[in-house]
Amino acid sequence: MASKCQQKWDVRNWDEAAYKVRLQADREESTRIVYAARLAPSSDFVATASSNGSVCLYSVASCLASQSMDLNPKTAQLEMEPFLSFSRHDGAAYDLQFYGEDDDAILLSCGDDGKIQGWHWKRIEQGDFSNYSDGRLQKPDFILANPQQKGLRGALAPVPEINAIATDSQEGYVFSATGSGHAYCWDLEREKIITTFEGHSDYLHCICSRPSQKQVITGSEDGTVRIWDCRTAETIAILDAHKAAKVTKSPKGKLPWVSCVAIDSSQKWLVCGTGGNCLTLWSLLSFDAVTRICTVSTPQAVTIENSKIMTVGALPYLSCFTYNGDVISRIRIAPSSALSISAYSSGLQVCIVSGYGGLVDIISEFGSHISTFRCK
Repeated sequence: MASKCQQKWDVRNWDEAAYKVRLQADREESTRIVYAARLAPSSDFVATASSNGSVCLYSVASCLASQSMDLNPKTAQLEMEPFLSFSRHDGAAYDLQFYGEDDDAILLSCGDDGKIQGWHWKRIEQGDFSNYSDGRLQKPDFILANPQQKGLRGALAPVPEINAIATDSQEGYVFSATGSGHAYCWDLEREKIITTFEGHSDYLHCICSRPSQKQVITGSEDGTVRIWDCRTAETIAILDAHKAAKVTKSPKGKLPWVSCVAIDSSQKWLVCGTGGNCLTLWSLLSFDAVTRICTVSTPQAVTIENSKIMTVGALPYLSCFTYNGDVISRIRIAPSSALSISAYSSGLQVCIVSGYGGLVDIISEFGSHISTFRCK
Protein backbone atom coordinates (compact mmCIF):
# COMPACT_ATOMS: atom_id res chain seq x y z
CA MET A 1 0.00 0.00 0.00
CA ALA A 2 2.81 2.39 0.93
CA SER A 3 4.63 1.75 -2.35
CA LYS A 4 1.47 2.49 -4.35
CA CYS A 5 1.04 5.82 -2.57
CA GLN A 6 4.68 6.67 -3.19
CA GLN A 7 4.27 5.94 -6.91
CA LYS A 8 1.15 8.08 -7.06
CA TRP A 9 2.81 11.12 -5.52
CA ASP A 10 6.24 10.63 -7.08
CA VAL A 11 7.02 13.94 -8.88
CA ARG A 12 10.35 12.94 -10.36
CA ASN A 13 8.70 12.12 -13.70
CA TRP A 14 6.49 15.19 -13.68
CA ASP A 15 5.83 16.47 -17.23
CA GLU A 16 4.75 20.10 -16.93
CA ALA A 17 4.36 20.59 -20.70
CA ALA A 18 1.99 17.61 -20.97
CA TYR A 19 0.03 18.89 -17.95
CA LYS A 20 -0.42 22.31 -19.59
CA VAL A 21 -1.64 20.72 -22.81
CA ARG A 22 -4.09 18.50 -20.92
CA LEU A 23 -5.33 21.43 -18.80
CA GLN A 24 -5.89 23.61 -21.87
CA ALA A 25 -7.75 20.80 -23.62
CA ASP A 26 -9.99 20.26 -20.55
CA ARG A 27 -10.81 23.96 -20.36
CA GLU A 28 -11.57 24.18 -24.06
CA GLU A 29 -13.84 21.17 -23.85
CA SER A 30 -15.73 22.46 -20.80
CA THR A 31 -16.38 25.86 -22.44
CA ARG A 32 -17.19 24.58 -25.92
CA ILE A 33 -20.29 25.92 -27.65
CA VAL A 34 -22.15 24.02 -30.35
CA TYR A 35 -23.46 26.86 -32.51
CA ALA A 36 -25.43 24.64 -34.89
CA ALA A 37 -26.72 21.06 -35.07
CA ARG A 38 -28.58 19.69 -38.09
CA LEU A 39 -29.97 16.29 -39.04
CA ALA A 40 -28.35 14.85 -42.17
CA PRO A 41 -30.52 13.98 -45.24
CA SER A 42 -30.37 10.26 -44.43
CA SER A 43 -31.41 10.94 -40.78
CA ASP A 44 -28.58 8.66 -39.67
CA PHE A 45 -26.29 11.46 -38.53
CA VAL A 46 -26.32 14.77 -36.69
CA ALA A 47 -23.88 17.39 -38.02
CA THR A 48 -22.49 19.98 -35.59
CA ALA A 49 -20.55 23.25 -35.84
CA SER A 50 -18.60 24.27 -32.73
CA SER A 51 -16.70 27.15 -31.17
CA ASN A 52 -13.35 25.40 -31.69
CA GLY A 53 -13.91 25.50 -35.46
CA SER A 54 -14.74 21.81 -35.78
CA VAL A 55 -17.50 20.40 -38.00
CA CYS A 56 -18.40 16.83 -37.02
CA LEU A 57 -20.86 14.05 -37.70
CA TYR A 58 -22.38 12.01 -34.86
CA SER A 59 -24.22 8.75 -35.38
CA VAL A 60 -27.88 8.88 -34.29
CA ALA A 61 -27.85 5.12 -33.64
CA SER A 62 -24.88 5.54 -31.30
CA CYS A 63 -26.64 8.45 -29.60
CA LEU A 64 -29.50 6.12 -28.75
CA ALA A 65 -27.17 3.43 -27.41
CA SER A 66 -25.76 4.88 -24.21
CA GLN A 67 -23.27 2.03 -23.83
CA SER A 68 -21.34 3.47 -26.77
CA MET A 69 -20.65 6.67 -24.83
CA ASP A 70 -18.49 7.45 -21.84
CA LEU A 71 -19.88 9.07 -18.70
CA ASN A 72 -17.76 12.01 -17.61
CA PRO A 73 -17.44 11.69 -13.81
CA LYS A 74 -16.90 15.45 -13.40
CA THR A 75 -20.01 16.61 -15.25
CA ALA A 76 -22.20 13.46 -15.11
CA GLN A 77 -22.84 13.95 -18.83
CA LEU A 78 -22.58 11.43 -21.63
CA GLU A 79 -19.69 12.19 -23.95
CA MET A 80 -19.55 10.98 -27.51
CA GLU A 81 -16.80 10.66 -30.07
CA PRO A 82 -17.66 11.93 -33.57
CA PHE A 83 -18.19 9.42 -36.36
CA LEU A 84 -16.35 11.76 -38.72
CA SER A 85 -14.60 15.14 -38.40
CA PHE A 86 -13.99 17.66 -41.17
CA SER A 87 -11.23 20.20 -41.64
CA ARG A 88 -11.55 22.96 -39.05
CA HIS A 89 -12.37 26.59 -39.66
CA ASP A 90 -9.80 29.10 -38.45
CA GLY A 91 -11.87 30.30 -35.52
CA ALA A 92 -15.39 29.31 -34.50
CA ALA A 93 -17.77 27.53 -36.90
CA TYR A 94 -21.05 29.45 -36.57
CA ASP A 95 -23.53 27.69 -38.83
CA LEU A 96 -24.09 24.76 -41.15
CA GLN A 97 -26.78 23.79 -43.62
CA PHE A 98 -27.52 21.00 -46.06
CA TYR A 99 -27.97 22.16 -49.64
CA GLY A 100 -30.17 19.91 -51.79
CA GLU A 101 -31.56 16.51 -50.89
CA ASP A 102 -30.60 12.84 -50.79
CA ASP A 103 -27.52 11.91 -52.86
CA ASP A 104 -27.19 15.41 -54.31
CA ALA A 105 -26.95 17.06 -50.88
CA ILE A 106 -23.96 19.18 -49.92
CA LEU A 107 -22.91 19.88 -46.35
CA LEU A 108 -22.05 23.58 -45.97
CA SER A 109 -20.39 25.22 -42.97
CA CYS A 110 -19.30 28.79 -42.27
CA GLY A 111 -17.32 30.54 -39.59
CA ASP A 112 -15.11 33.23 -38.15
CA ASP A 113 -12.58 32.87 -40.97
CA GLY A 114 -15.05 34.27 -43.52
CA LYS A 115 -15.24 31.03 -45.49
CA ILE A 116 -17.97 28.61 -46.54
CA GLN A 117 -16.70 25.04 -46.79
CA GLY A 118 -18.59 22.39 -48.75
CA TRP A 119 -18.56 18.59 -48.82
CA HIS A 120 -20.61 16.42 -51.18
CA TRP A 121 -22.77 14.15 -49.04
CA LYS A 122 -22.69 11.30 -51.57
CA ARG A 123 -18.94 11.05 -51.13
CA ILE A 124 -19.34 10.79 -47.38
CA GLU A 125 -22.06 8.12 -47.61
CA GLN A 126 -19.91 6.08 -50.00
CA GLY A 127 -17.02 6.23 -47.55
CA ASP A 128 -14.70 8.13 -49.89
CA PHE A 129 -12.19 9.29 -47.30
CA SER A 130 -9.18 9.47 -49.63
CA ASN A 131 -7.94 12.69 -48.00
CA TYR A 132 -8.59 11.48 -44.46
CA SER A 133 -5.70 11.88 -42.04
CA ASP A 134 -4.98 13.10 -38.54
CA GLY A 135 -8.51 12.12 -37.50
CA ARG A 136 -10.39 14.31 -40.00
CA LEU A 137 -11.15 14.99 -43.66
CA GLN A 138 -8.41 17.43 -44.62
CA LYS A 139 -9.82 19.20 -47.68
CA PRO A 140 -13.38 20.30 -48.43
CA ASP A 141 -14.67 19.81 -51.96
CA PHE A 142 -14.81 23.59 -52.37
CA ILE A 143 -14.35 26.83 -50.41
CA LEU A 144 -16.22 30.11 -50.90
CA ALA A 145 -14.31 33.02 -49.35
CA ASN A 146 -15.77 36.39 -48.36
CA PRO A 147 -14.43 39.37 -50.33
CA GLN A 148 -12.42 42.03 -48.51
CA GLN A 149 -13.83 45.54 -48.47
CA LYS A 150 -11.60 48.45 -49.48
CA GLY A 151 -11.09 51.27 -47.00
CA LEU A 152 -9.30 54.59 -47.19
CA ARG A 153 -6.64 54.86 -49.91
CA GLY A 154 -7.45 51.37 -51.12
CA ALA A 155 -6.45 49.61 -47.89
CA LEU A 156 -8.12 46.25 -47.45
CA ALA A 157 -10.30 45.71 -44.39
CA PRO A 158 -10.16 42.43 -42.45
CA VAL A 159 -12.15 39.56 -43.93
CA PRO A 160 -15.55 39.65 -42.17
CA GLU A 161 -16.90 36.54 -40.46
CA ILE A 162 -19.91 34.65 -41.79
CA ASN A 163 -22.51 34.34 -39.03
CA ALA A 164 -25.20 32.41 -40.89
CA ILE A 165 -25.99 30.79 -44.24
CA ALA A 166 -29.17 29.90 -46.12
CA THR A 167 -29.82 27.99 -49.35
CA ASP A 168 -32.07 28.02 -52.40
CA SER A 169 -31.49 24.73 -54.20
CA GLN A 170 -34.09 25.58 -56.88
CA GLU A 171 -31.92 28.38 -58.20
CA GLY A 172 -28.58 26.96 -57.11
CA TYR A 173 -27.88 29.75 -54.62
CA VAL A 174 -26.22 29.96 -51.22
CA PHE A 175 -26.70 33.12 -49.13
CA SER A 176 -24.33 34.34 -46.44
CA ALA A 177 -24.82 36.89 -43.64
CA THR A 178 -21.57 38.60 -42.69
CA GLY A 179 -20.02 40.76 -40.03
CA SER A 180 -19.57 43.63 -42.49
CA GLY A 181 -23.34 44.18 -42.64
CA HIS A 182 -23.48 42.80 -46.19
CA ALA A 183 -25.22 39.67 -47.38
CA TYR A 184 -24.02 37.78 -50.44
CA CYS A 185 -25.67 35.49 -52.96
CA TRP A 186 -23.34 32.80 -54.30
CA ASP A 187 -23.89 30.83 -57.50
CA LEU A 188 -22.85 27.41 -56.24
CA GLU A 189 -22.11 25.95 -59.67
CA ARG A 190 -19.72 28.78 -60.58
CA GLU A 191 -18.56 29.28 -56.96
CA LYS A 192 -18.94 33.01 -57.48
CA ILE A 193 -20.76 35.93 -55.83
CA ILE A 194 -23.48 37.19 -58.16
CA THR A 195 -25.32 39.62 -55.86
CA THR A 196 -24.38 41.80 -52.89
CA PHE A 197 -27.11 43.06 -50.55
CA GLU A 198 -26.14 46.37 -48.92
CA GLY A 199 -28.26 48.50 -46.59
CA HIS A 200 -27.93 47.39 -42.97
CA SER A 201 -26.01 49.75 -40.71
CA ASP A 202 -24.54 47.00 -38.52
CA TYR A 203 -23.46 43.37 -38.76
CA LEU A 204 -25.86 40.54 -39.62
CA HIS A 205 -26.91 37.85 -37.16
CA CYS A 206 -29.18 35.70 -39.31
CA ILE A 207 -30.50 34.98 -42.78
CA CYS A 208 -33.18 32.82 -44.45
CA SER A 209 -34.37 32.41 -48.03
CA ARG A 210 -37.87 32.65 -49.53
CA PRO A 211 -37.47 30.73 -52.80
CA SER A 212 -41.10 31.02 -53.94
CA GLN A 213 -40.72 34.78 -54.29
CA LYS A 214 -37.01 34.83 -55.11
CA GLN A 215 -36.31 36.73 -51.91
CA VAL A 216 -33.83 36.57 -49.06
CA ILE A 217 -34.42 37.86 -45.52
CA THR A 218 -31.74 39.22 -43.18
CA GLY A 219 -31.72 40.21 -39.50
CA SER A 220 -29.18 42.65 -38.10
CA GLU A 221 -27.67 44.19 -34.99
CA ASP A 222 -29.25 47.46 -36.20
CA GLY A 223 -32.64 46.13 -35.04
CA THR A 224 -34.26 45.66 -38.44
CA VAL A 225 -35.24 42.82 -40.74
CA ARG A 226 -34.81 43.49 -44.45
CA ILE A 227 -36.49 41.58 -47.26
CA TRP A 228 -34.48 41.65 -50.49
CA ASP A 229 -35.26 40.89 -54.13
CA CYS A 230 -32.61 38.40 -55.26
CA ARG A 231 -32.91 39.55 -58.88
CA THR A 232 -32.28 43.26 -58.31
CA ALA A 233 -30.60 43.33 -54.85
CA GLU A 234 -33.16 46.00 -53.89
CA THR A 235 -34.84 46.20 -50.49
CA ILE A 236 -38.52 45.25 -50.75
CA ALA A 237 -39.43 45.95 -47.13
CA ILE A 238 -37.80 46.99 -43.85
CA LEU A 239 -39.44 45.45 -40.78
CA ASP A 240 -38.76 47.07 -37.41
CA ALA A 241 -40.28 45.10 -34.53
CA HIS A 242 -39.94 48.08 -32.17
CA LYS A 243 -41.96 50.36 -34.44
CA ALA A 244 -44.65 47.80 -35.30
CA ALA A 245 -48.00 49.54 -34.67
CA LYS A 246 -50.51 46.66 -34.70
CA VAL A 247 -49.03 44.62 -31.84
CA THR A 248 -48.41 45.30 -28.16
CA LYS A 249 -45.18 46.99 -27.21
CA SER A 250 -42.38 44.90 -25.72
CA PRO A 251 -42.23 45.05 -21.91
CA LYS A 252 -38.49 45.60 -22.29
CA GLY A 253 -38.95 48.79 -24.28
CA LYS A 254 -36.61 49.16 -27.26
CA LEU A 255 -35.76 45.99 -29.16
CA PRO A 256 -32.05 46.45 -29.78
CA TRP A 257 -31.17 43.71 -32.27
CA VAL A 258 -32.59 40.90 -34.40
CA SER A 259 -31.08 37.63 -33.26
CA CYS A 260 -32.93 35.08 -35.42
CA VAL A 261 -35.43 34.77 -38.28
CA ALA A 262 -37.46 31.91 -39.78
CA ILE A 263 -40.31 31.42 -42.24
CA ASP A 264 -42.96 28.69 -42.36
CA SER A 265 -43.37 26.05 -45.06
CA SER A 266 -46.01 28.12 -46.91
CA GLN A 267 -43.55 31.04 -46.97
CA LYS A 268 -46.34 33.41 -45.91
CA TRP A 269 -45.28 33.93 -42.30
CA LEU A 270 -42.06 35.27 -40.83
CA VAL A 271 -41.01 35.21 -37.19
CA CYS A 272 -38.07 37.16 -35.80
CA GLY A 273 -36.48 37.13 -32.36
CA THR A 274 -35.17 40.34 -30.81
CA GLY A 275 -33.20 41.48 -27.79
CA GLY A 276 -36.27 42.56 -25.87
CA ASN A 277 -37.19 39.01 -24.80
CA CYS A 278 -39.83 38.61 -27.46
CA LEU A 279 -40.73 37.20 -30.85
CA THR A 280 -42.69 39.05 -33.52
CA LEU A 281 -44.79 37.25 -36.13
CA TRP A 282 -45.17 39.03 -39.48
CA SER A 283 -47.42 38.44 -42.49
CA LEU A 284 -45.27 38.31 -45.61
CA LEU A 285 -48.32 39.16 -47.71
CA SER A 286 -48.87 42.57 -46.11
CA PHE A 287 -45.59 43.04 -44.20
CA ASP A 288 -47.62 43.76 -41.05
CA ALA A 289 -46.77 42.56 -37.55
CA VAL A 290 -49.50 40.20 -36.39
CA THR A 291 -48.46 38.90 -32.96
CA ARG A 292 -46.00 39.84 -30.24
CA ILE A 293 -44.88 36.86 -28.15
CA CYS A 294 -43.08 37.38 -24.84
CA THR A 295 -40.37 34.79 -24.13
CA VAL A 296 -38.66 33.71 -20.90
CA SER A 297 -35.29 34.94 -22.19
CA THR A 298 -33.67 36.52 -25.21
CA PRO A 299 -34.50 34.25 -28.18
CA GLN A 300 -31.35 33.06 -29.93
CA ALA A 301 -32.82 30.62 -32.44
CA VAL A 302 -36.31 30.06 -33.84
CA THR A 303 -38.08 27.82 -36.32
CA ILE A 304 -41.65 27.14 -37.48
CA GLU A 305 -42.79 23.54 -37.85
CA ASN A 306 -46.35 22.21 -38.23
CA SER A 307 -47.79 25.68 -37.51
CA LYS A 308 -45.86 25.85 -34.23
CA ILE A 309 -43.32 28.53 -33.40
CA MET A 310 -40.42 26.89 -31.56
CA THR A 311 -37.66 28.90 -29.91
CA VAL A 312 -34.66 28.55 -27.60
CA GLY A 313 -32.55 31.22 -25.97
CA ALA A 314 -30.46 32.37 -23.04
CA LEU A 315 -32.23 30.08 -20.54
CA PRO A 316 -32.48 26.25 -20.70
CA TYR A 317 -35.99 26.02 -22.17
CA LEU A 318 -37.53 25.02 -25.48
CA SER A 319 -40.77 27.00 -25.86
CA CYS A 320 -43.55 26.29 -28.37
CA PHE A 321 -46.24 28.82 -29.27
CA THR A 322 -49.27 29.12 -31.53
CA TYR A 323 -49.46 31.92 -34.09
CA ASN A 324 -51.66 33.76 -31.58
CA GLY A 325 -48.90 33.68 -29.00
CA ASP A 326 -50.46 31.04 -26.73
CA VAL A 327 -47.98 28.73 -25.00
CA ILE A 328 -48.24 25.13 -26.21
CA SER A 329 -45.38 23.73 -24.14
CA ARG A 330 -42.16 24.65 -22.36
CA ILE A 331 -39.55 21.92 -22.03
CA ARG A 332 -36.36 22.08 -20.02
CA ILE A 333 -33.31 21.33 -22.18
CA ALA A 334 -29.71 20.33 -21.45
CA PRO A 335 -27.76 23.43 -22.65
CA SER A 336 -27.89 26.31 -20.15
CA SER A 337 -28.07 28.63 -23.16
CA ALA A 338 -29.10 27.31 -26.59
CA LEU A 339 -28.05 28.82 -29.92
CA SER A 340 -29.56 26.42 -32.44
CA ILE A 341 -32.85 24.65 -33.03
CA SER A 342 -33.83 22.34 -35.89
CA ALA A 343 -37.18 20.58 -36.17
CA TYR A 344 -38.00 17.74 -38.57
CA SER A 345 -41.44 16.34 -39.34
CA SER A 346 -40.45 13.87 -42.06
CA GLY A 347 -38.46 10.74 -41.39
CA LEU A 348 -37.17 10.99 -37.83
CA GLN A 349 -39.68 13.31 -36.10
CA VAL A 350 -37.44 15.10 -33.66
CA CYS A 351 -36.22 18.51 -32.56
CA ILE A 352 -32.50 19.08 -32.09
CA VAL A 353 -31.13 21.88 -29.91
CA SER A 354 -27.53 22.74 -29.10
CA GLY A 355 -25.53 25.35 -27.23
CA TYR A 356 -23.31 25.94 -24.22
CA GLY A 357 -21.22 23.18 -22.70
CA GLY A 358 -20.87 21.45 -26.08
CA LEU A 359 -24.28 19.86 -25.52
CA VAL A 360 -26.70 18.49 -28.11
CA ASP A 361 -30.23 17.52 -27.03
CA ILE A 362 -32.45 15.36 -29.27
CA ILE A 363 -36.11 15.71 -28.28
CA SER A 364 -39.08 13.73 -29.56
CA GLU A 365 -42.30 15.25 -30.91
CA PHE A 366 -43.89 14.43 -27.53
CA GLY A 367 -41.30 16.40 -25.56
CA SER A 368 -39.27 13.50 -24.18
CA HIS A 369 -35.47 13.55 -24.38
CA ILE A 370 -34.40 10.83 -26.80
CA SER A 371 -30.71 11.47 -26.29
CA THR A 372 -28.46 14.13 -24.78
CA PHE A 373 -24.73 14.08 -25.33
CA ARG A 374 -21.69 16.26 -25.05
CA CYS A 375 -19.52 16.63 -28.14
CA LYS A 376 -15.91 15.51 -27.76
